[in-house]
Amino acid sequence: MMASSLALMMARYLALGSDDGIVLGSDDGMELGSDDGIELGSDDGIELGSDDGIKLGSDDGIKLGSDDGIKLGSDDGMVLGSDDGMVLGSDDGTALGSDDGMVLGSDDGMVLGSDDGMVLGSDDGIRLGSDDGIKLGSDDGMELGSDEGIELGSDDGI
Repeated sequence: MMASSLALMMARYLALGSDDGIVLGSDDGMELGSDDGIELGSDDGIELGSDDGIKLGSDDGIKLGSDDGIKLGSDDGMVLGSDDGMVLGSDDGTALGSDDGMVLGSDDGMVLGSDDGMVLGSDDGIRLGSDDGIKLGSDDGMELGSDEGIELGSDDGI
């Protein structure tokens, strides 16, 4: 009697060859070979090969953590941190920091600092400082200082 009770308990918690693959423990336990891939722990635990959790080789590339976590090889390139964090190899080039941080290789050239900071290679040429700071190679020539400062090569001369 004791052996048959133990066998029934084991059959309840261990299924081999079923549609759900190998199930060890409760419904939220360990599943191997099921449609959801490998699950260790609860439904929100570690999953390999499923749509959620840790993904290796999926359509979105390698994803560790949440949707805003670490993504390697996705359509958006490499994302580390939040949506406003570090982006490497995306369509917008390389962005480090916030939206107004450092951008390398984008259509706007190189931007360091805020929108009014340093701009290298943009349509406005090289700009150091604020909008009224130093401009080299812009349409207005070279400007040093404020709007009323020194201009070299502009329509008004030096």
